Amino acid sequence: GNKKTYSTAGRNQDGDNNINENCFPSSGASIMLDISKNEYSKERERANILDNKAGILISAIIAMVTLYVPIIPFSIIKKTYIESNKLSVVMLTINLCVLVLACMSIAIAFYNLYKVISVKPYLRVNFENLNDENVLCQSKENIELGLLNHFNTILIKNAEINDEKAKMLVRGLKYSILSFALISISA
Repeated sequence: GNKKTYSTAGRNQDGDNNINENCFPSSGASIMLDISKNEYSKERERANILDNKAGILISAIIAMVTLYVPIIPFSIIKKTYIESNKLSVVMLTINLCVLVLACMSIAIAFYNLYKVISVKPYLRVNFENLNDENVLCQSKENIELGLLNHFNTILIKNAEINDEKAKMLVRGLKYSILSFALISISA
């Protein structure tokens, strides 16, 4: 017939997040609800870990910039351009180009890491609907099925947000490492 079957990931074969209450026995809904609540907690923990890692990397970038900028010998750079031979000027120009690339890498890293810690619209349990009299009058099994559907929708959306944050964190880490290497070369 038209009954949809469900994978262990909580989506039916058609890709819908909606759960057909006829597909689960009542004890199955209760077990799946417990699993969904646990996964929701894990996803929130994952969000906190991503934010913490991004914060640490931002602090490292700020420390790196704070340490390296004061040691750039601007007076020597100016003197070299005015008084030195062509080879020294070429070498200094190459060194300054590397420093500019390092600054660009720092900016890209900082932007990506900032995007990780910026506030994202995470979905949460909608408590307003839970206190609805029509919901409270439902059987335990129907409430569990409704909550299961609600949690699965939340989990899928929050996992997508965290996946994007993880990509930005990795990108920020790569550019942080690149900028540190370039600054070390140019210093």
